Amino acid sequence: PRPFYSLLRKYFPNEHKPTLTHHLFNLLEQKGLLLRVFTQNVDCLELIAGLPPSRLVQVHGTLCDAHCVGCKKQARIQDVHQQVMSGGTPQCGDPCNQFIKPDVVFFGEALPIGALTQSVMDMPRCDLLLCMGSSFQVMPFATLIEKVDDLVPRVLINKDSAGTSEDPGPLASSGSAFQFHSPDNYRDVFAQGDCDEQVVQLCRELGWEQDLYRLRDQCPGVLGAATLQSMQPLK
Repeated sequence: PRPFYSLLRKYFPNEHKPTLTHHLFNLLEQKGLLLRVFTQNVDCLELIAGLPPSRLVQVHGTLCDAHCVGCKKQARIQDVHQQVMSGGTPQCGDPCNQFIKPDVVFFGEALPIGALTQSVMDMPRCDLLLCMGSSFQVMPFATLIEKVDDLVPRVLINKDSAGTSEDPGPLASSGSAFQFHSPDNYRDVFAQGDCDEQVVQLCRELGWEQDLYRLRDQCPGVLGAATLQSMQPLK
């Protein structure tokens, strides 16, 4: 665990600031337009940007919670953060003395059942699917784009094309891959470029640009204790 915790120092919440893309999620929530954010990221930047925990599904786990690998007792994440940032390796107390692990999903571990269940409930209710900053190489997360209705518009905001039948990856042979270049395409849109730049352009077109910058300027930049307490980890 020591090499893992050494690497983890770079990614712990409150060590980085949310981007404009993270603030867009909160803006959509405030406009009454957001159903859910599904993310592969574990850094909780969506929450730092002000998104309510109930609107976020961290499919690959979270750095905002931690448990003992032995007795499974929940650890106070503020204490874990302090120990890690000071170079320590968090351990459970007597008589357990096992290591404490943040609730992130390692390679080969099962995804939280709650994440998959939430997607089954949410995707049929979706009327616009926004996809951002993904290579669509990791399963089963990549298959989420297949779960919306066939008439739902799907927008990819990305530096590079991904998730199409022409791109190498798990969706290449899928009948539900993006159809950006197909003459039969009627719903898929590819907005190529930097996510933040495309988000600003989107907000400008909607008349929301100043609202977006207001959220950025008002963001405290840290994850509050009240937000941590309100989180319900997916099991």
